[in-house]
Amino acid sequence: MDAQSLARLRRTLAALTDDALVAFANRGLVRRAAKDLEGAGDLAVEEAEHAVIVRGAGWTVTMPVDGPMSATDDTPATGVTRQIVTATMYLRDHWVAGEFGTKELPSVDNDAANEAIEAAAQRLIDSSPSDLFKWSGKTPLLEASAALGTVVEAAISLSPHLAVAFAEPGVQVVLLTDRPAKSLRRLLDQFKTTADKSEHARWVMLAVLALKQSAGKQTLIEDDPAADLTEAISDDRRRVSVRAQILLSSIAASGIAHLSTRIVERLRTAGVAAEAARFPRLARLLSSIADDAQLQIARNAAADPARMMQRMVVAHALSEAGSRSENAERIDLFGRSRTNYTPAGNLELCGLGAYGWRTASGFEGLTAIFWDTRGRRFLTASTSRSEGQDRMFSVSAAYQCGLGWSGGAAVDTMCRSRLTLSDAKTNVQGRLSLSETCRVALDEPTDTDSIDFGDCVIHTWSDLTTIAQRSQPLGLRQPDPRASFVVVRPKQWGQRWFDELDQAFVWQLHDDSDAPLEIRVPWTEVDESSVAFLESLKAERDHPTAILGRLEVGGGKLRIYPFAVFSSGTARGDKILCPQFDQARICSRNESLLRRLRKKFQRARVVETRIGDADADEIPDIATDDFANIPPLLCGLVVELDRVLSAALESGAHALSPAAAQTLSKCKDRLESLAIAPVANSLSRALETQGPEDVLRSAYYLHVFRQSLRLSRLH
Repeated sequence: MDAQSLARLRRTLAALTDDALVAFANRGLVRRAAKDLEGAGDLAVEEAEHAVIVRGAGWTVTMPVDGPMSATDDTPATGVTRQIVTATMYLRDHWVAGEFGTKELPSVDNDAANEAIEAAAQRLIDSSPSDLFKWSGKTPLLEASAALGTVVEAAISLSPHLAVAFAEPGVQVVLLTDRPAKSLRRLLDQFKTTADKSEHARWVMLAVLALKQSAGKQTLIEDDPAADLTEAISDDRRRVSVRAQILLSSIAASGIAHLSTRIVERLRTAGVAAEAARFPRLARLLSSIADDAQLQIARNAAADPARMMQRMVVAHALSEAGSRSENAERIDLFGRSRTNYTPAGNLELCGLGAYGWRTASGFEGLTAIFWDTRGRRFLTASTSRSEGQDRMFSVSAAYQCGLGWSGGAAVDTMCRSRLTLSDAKTNVQGRLSLSETCRVALDEPTDTDSIDFGDCVIHTWSDLTTIAQRSQPLGLRQPDPRASFVVVRPKQWGQRWFDELDQAFVWQLHDDSDAPLEIRVPWTEVDESSVAFLESLKAERDHPTAILGRLEVGGGKLRIYPFAVFSSGTARGDKILCPQFDQARICSRNESLLRRLRKKFQRARVVETRIGDADADEIPDIATDDFANIPPLLCGLVVELDRVLSAALESGAHALSPAAAQTLSKCKDRLESLAIAPVANSLSRALETQGPEDVLRSAYYLHVFRQSLRLSRLH
């Protein structure tokens, strides 16, 4: 063995601590090797041409330049043997220290070795979730992502070997080589851990995520973007996407004013094919378009050509994106037929309230909101039924019952308490599984003032604009409902009134700069109790400090739909109030008597009613709020362009009329002068080909532009 190779081997052996040897072999094998070494005396060491030979009583170990990772012995055993560990420990303690051997060795090129290890660490940091899933499988990576916040901060070392040590569990993950493999899979195979073999993959993934965390990368992995994705599925998706484009283009060519039952059948068939190809987003859109077409054919009053047109435009853009091979693993593009719950370990949660809801499709349910103190995120747990499915179920009754977790109390207790949820499971929407295998241990009541909500707590209303722009969907992006959850802390609680035009209760809050923000609750059956609660809430009696709610956009303005009211302490000591359920918690014992006295002496306080706001109709004759606060000239251009494209899609876009082409040409020129290139370029293409595909594409670009206008003009 040449001098440089001997220097490399000595560097490798010198870095092998006992913990590293445990990772290389196992704790029992290292213990037995240490005992053998105590009674073995001096071992014979010979420096051969390609390795160092160590001879003991009845055995011989060959130690190549790569170290014990590639060492072999002459015993019948395979793999890492006790003899290899014994030889490694002897070389580390005696040969490396220079107790024998006269050869003068050159210094090791530590810079080159360190550069190789740093490059390997960077490859791990830059690795994608799909690549990690291919090595570890689904469960180890998901469990590691969930458990990363529950282990003590990892100690990372890049010299002399790449090592990640987790102090509290006492586990080390080490890369016992100074020449890491180039491919990610082989690099991950080179890692050794001190954990049990059954936990090896999970701890390697924990080490990779710890490296990502140290570099500021995202470590929360909630689903496998390429799970069960085969070439056949990718081909099916592309085939279905192309056929959907052709179908939608043919409908646009003939016009949605000329529908037939055959079109409905083709849409439903395409929807079934999209679902079979694991393209649920497109399947739902095609089914909705088929329903719209059926309503129009039946001349039903619920028919809405504009809604159908909008769905066709988005479905065409979605199918066009799905037909591209570079989008094959975009789970956010294709959607999920159903969400899978993945292990999240033990979660420390703070209950923040609960609210009821009812959907247009006939479902009603209850959602409890929690704050994950370690993951610093909102999590929800929902229980629901289809109307009429369970006569014993009601939203108010669900509030007084548990969610299904073992040892869990009623929702009205958990939604205002700290708790530990063991063996928790979550999905990609941040919803908690209600499985009985999840166990709850209740703690003290939640103190909202001690919770660090980070960017989710708002004191100045201007900061809400950034959250709205981040949470609202743009183009084909799917919104995350949790991204719009905010905690607003007003400086002053303003006036309350009932907006008769919108049939909604409004409460105006003011920040430090006296800017107004509306708490708005629609007058619906499920929200009737919320309106009554907010009307009777008194700042001087109930001491509200903040409101947890969902940030919404309407009429070009930001507003909050309330989930819970935080208090410094009511008369009963409550610090979290749920508007839909907690009317009794803020009513004093003499509330009914006071109500009768006010009525008797005609002093009953009635909430003021208003009919809209004075600035609600700045731009007349616009049926949508997309154009609120938009300059009139730009608004007129967008309206004119929308009118021409809608007329073309309604009557048939197989050939644009001369008047329509002239109007589109003028709009294109004006858009180019305003540097609105994407819409202008799509119009140029539509004018050139006059094909239905390009008309649909132009309508989609206009749709995205209107969305961006809406978000850019928020206040």
